[in-house]
Amino acid sequence: MRFRYLYLTFALMIFTHTVQAQPIPTPKQKPLYTAPVIIKQSVIVATKNNRPLTDREAKLYKEILQLQNAKQWDKARSLIDKIDNKILLHFVTSQQSGQRLPPIKSNIQGTLADLRYFARGSKYISESYKGGQRYELNLVKEELEKYLDRGAVSSALSFFNRHRVQTYIDPIDKSQILAEIASHYLYLKRYDSARATALKALKSSDQAPLAGWVMGLSAWMRDDMVQATKYFTVAARAPYASPWMTSAASYWGARAATRAKLYKEVSPLLAMAVKNQRTFYGLIATKALGYGYDFNWTMPQYTIEHTDLLYSFDAGARAVAYIKIGETSMAQEELFALPVKKNPKLAEAAIAFAHHYNLAGYAMRFSSAMANPAGGYYDAGLFPVSSWTKLAKDDDTAMLNAFIRQESRFRATAMNATGATGLMQIMPNTAAFITEDGIYKTPEGQSQLSQPLNNVKIGTQYLNHLLDLQNVDNDMFSLTIAYNAGPGKLRRWKNDLNVDDPLLFIELLPSSETRAFVERVMTNYWIYQMQMDNDPKTLMAVAQGDWPKIK
Repeated sequence: MRFRYLYLTFALMIFTHTVQAQPIPTPKQKPLYTAPVIIKQSVIVATKNNRPLTDREAKLYKEILQLQNAKQWDKARSLIDKIDNKILLHFVTSQQSGQRLPPIKSNIQGTLADLRYFARGSKYISESYKGGQRYELNLVKEELEKYLDRGAVSSALSFFNRHRVQTYIDPIDKSQILAEIASHYLYLKRYDSARATALKALKSSDQAPLAGWVMGLSAWMRDDMVQATKYFTVAARAPYASPWMTSAASYWGARAATRAKLYKEVSPLLAMAVKNQRTFYGLIATKALGYGYDFNWTMPQYTIEHTDLLYSFDAGARAVAYIKIGETSMAQEELFALPVKKNPKLAEAAIAFAHHYNLAGYAMRFSSAMANPAGGYYDAGLFPVSSWTKLAKDDDTAMLNAFIRQESRFRATAMNATGATGLMQIMPNTAAFITEDGIYKTPEGQSQLSQPLNNVKIGTQYLNHLLDLQNVDNDMFSLTIAYNAGPGKLRRWKNDLNVDDPLLFIELLPSSETRAFVERVMTNYWIYQMQMDNDPKTLMAVAQGDWPKIK
């Protein structure tokens, strides 16, 4: 209850020590589940290759695919000869030959600047290197990573200090490397070494944020809240801090200032965090102050004119045809080939089509790279709802999409080198364990695991299993850690860290991957709840210093 008291004190001080702030107006939200728009038959100037599929032609394609999925190849071939509209002929014949279609090159490149740096740290890229210096420095960074991965932090520091890159390294790059080494000392509970190394990083440059962040956490662990406020503020104001680091450091600075009774420091720091509402700490700060959120859930409505425009491009025509035969994954892949960056009207048609047919992977990638012409972002595109999750209960839908967005970015074909498969990146052994069916350890079972509906079903079962574990106990922070790193590591980290402060627990996790995973999934979860007009109760719990339990 200690931290709940601090947060209530915190909120009261904002309104008693400053001029009362006006809440950010919350826009009227578009209902998530709207009745589908009925698209009437478009009047298209048809070309030989891009003629729309008739109902009869779509039915023929579906029959062929059903036969081929049942491995009735001869019957399928007899029907292929009857195809008049050959717009998707390449798709069925590739199945016949057993050859995969060539990958489609995406015409959506880059990410909007304000969305680019989700990771903690710096967005600085030095331009001072000559010849092979940058290449040599990158080799040094790779070697340092090997040292740090095996916990040889002092060896990493010694290697870096003795290397000849010291003769030409950019001061900000030097600061970032030293700060990264300092952070590993911190996670090993070697707080004095962390502080000493972070101070050297700050001496090299205070333009990058990580050194100030490590110094702030080190001071917090010593219960020196004055110094913690100072260094978190340094990190928050660093010119090359990412939005995620700015919001994190400013929020922690406000926490430290509250405990240090530096009340005049609290409001400006919280204001910095609120500016980055699409981040973990930005959401928490906004909730702590009682402000509204500036998400815009409106999207362009899909129209006949959009269909016409899509049919004027081969990839667009195939996308529409794939939708008609129920091959949504293939429709999504075709959209990536459209030259949307150079054609605003085509861009509107593509995102309207993707949103209308729940092509979440494309909607998310498009919205990350393309600004909303009306201003701001396509938030419903940045946080799309997968059609494979819509059968779940409302709260389960938010949770499932939160995990899918982070794990696979809604690409049903996603698979990593360890074997994690599909929308929820389920490991075959996990699928076999949770379903009590060893088939998932076989090639046939792994193919079944990649099927979106089955993948989401098994992922849901696994989340429910984790929530019931004693070490998780319906806590969302613990759930996300267990999902990413495994229940065993969750148990070990809870025993090793032994802290009651939920946010401090997250920040002291020794795995940078898991720290980022927790914060991103929780951010997704809270935003999806807002989109679905559900009260994000766990967000309020965290803002009050409590654990985010869902029951």
